[in-house]
Amino acid sequence: TMVTLNPAGSLEQLLMQYNWTTDTYPIEGSLWAEAPSGNRVQLANGQYPGSYQLTDTQLQQESLLGNWKFWIQDTDGDGGHQAKAVKVSWVKAASTGNWLASSHSNGSIAPGSSQTITITCDATGLEPGIYHGNLRLLSNDPTRPVTDIPVQFTVTINTAVTLQKVPELELSLAPNPVDDNAEVKIIATKIQTAEWTLVDLNGKKLQQGNLHITKGLNHLTLNVAQLKPGVYVLLMHTPNGNQALKLVKR
Repeated sequence: TMVTLNPAGSLEQLLMQYNWTTDTYPIEGSLWAEAPSGNRVQLANGQYPGSYQLTDTQLQQESLLGNWKFWIQDTDGDGGHQAKAVKVSWVKAASTGNWLASSHSNGSIAPGSSQTITITCDATGLEPGIYHGNLRLLSNDPTRPVTDIPVQFTVTINTAVTLQKVPELELSLAPNPVDDNAEVKIIATKIQTAEWTLVDLNGKKLQQGNLHITKGLNHLTLNVAQLKPGVYVLLMHTPNGNQALKLVKR
């Protein structure tokens, strides 16, 4: 199977979900992928029948743009292996700072023993959303010298915390709670541009747009009639800083 991607940028992680069926010789079947550059890797092999999810970083930093190929290799050639209900996701690499850290950078451990390593995720400066990273373990194990441990970090909105206010901008929202339409009043001391985003408490973007703000009183109307009752957050981004307003949908 070949899939053509158009977005620019590089790959951070390749995610796959699929149902695997095989004959009585699982060792003969393997799953492969090839990046547009021609770099090919084995994603899985020797799998018994079942549902699988995998996160692969072997093609990390490969360009997303171009033709991606996926296929099954059968060393016996009898076609006894199949992947069904296949879902492929490409996670685009992005600069998100050093939000993932470990309490240890090196050390040693005796065979058969264990050691606890503390992992820290820091959301400072991160927009709401889901972030993907990897912890890479390098060891003297001859069978597995490199182990990549995928980490998924979800940044949500804490409505008890107010973002730093922009001195040139004053925001208010009414009515709140709201049934259908809410009016945002924006009082500015100078002309500026802004980008607004309405998100849920998991950071999922529901509505967004751009504003040209004039000096004085400005208005923005939000139609939330289709949203489920609950708490939402309006984020206002400007070149001088960000502000947030809590919106309650009845």
